[in-house]
Amino acid sequence: MGSHATMREDGLVVVPEDVRQALGLKPGDVVEFTVQADGRVVLGSVSEPPAVVEPTTKRGIGLLGLAGAFKDLGPLPRRDEIHRMIGEEILKKGRS
Repeated sequence: MGSHATMREDGLVVVPEDVRQALGLKPGDVVEFTVQADGRVVLGSVSEPPAVVEPTTKRGIGLLGLAGAFKDLGPLPRRDEIHRMIGEEILKKGRS
């Protein structure tokens, strides 16, 4: 008989300890869910997750999965600042 877990309202499920051990999963590891033709779902570990999401297959890690992967560049600019910077770049390109 397999292990059981209950899905929370937000969709989170705790992977049972025996399954984590069998897959060698550690906190922060990426897991892959594959739906088989017969409807069964296979859970596996991903040792080297791709850096970008391939839109055609929807595989990989999303932007939240990349959190902490890059150097902190400080606070993000506000929307109006982004629009101003884009406008300045468009003007520069138009002058060249």
